[in-house]
Amino acid sequence: MAIICEKREKILNFLEDKPKVYVIAPVKAQQVPFDKLLDEVSRSCGVGRAQVKASVEALLDRMELFMDYGMSVKLGDFGSFKPTISAKAQENAEDVDASTVRRKKIVFTPGKRFRDMLSDLSIATMSDNVAEAKLPEDGGGTGGDDDDEVIDPGF
Repeated sequence: MAIICEKREKILNFLEDKPKVYVIAPVKAQQVPFDKLLDEVSRSCGVGRAQVKASVEALLDRMELFMDYGMSVKLGDFGSFKPTISAKAQENAEDVDASTVRRKKIVFTPGKRFRDMLSDLSIATMSDNVAEAKLPEDGGGTGGDDDDEVIDPGF
């Protein structure tokens, strides 16, 4: 699989002469709706869609409960979720309290499965609005014999 990217022009406004530079940046990817994901997991596991949804909802409820107590939640090779904060620095220790918290957030740290996936992920560039992605020599696991076959995840 590949991340589809394009070349973008950027102007460095913070420099006096405002030079132009070029970077490669990902094209906004299509999102998979939650309902579509439920359908795919249901088909993959052979259990009903309602059971998958109930399981996911229960997982999210329990994760929320544990993180509400400040605990990190580890989901095996998927990764872990940890609640954390960003706070304003103060000159005096007595000025540091809950009011100095700027933002509360949840940090996701990928587990082995996603780290491995990222190390194997390739980059494909866009040219004339057409992706120039090359499939692996083995056909990319599409199951077909046609070299020009496009993988359709069912969207």
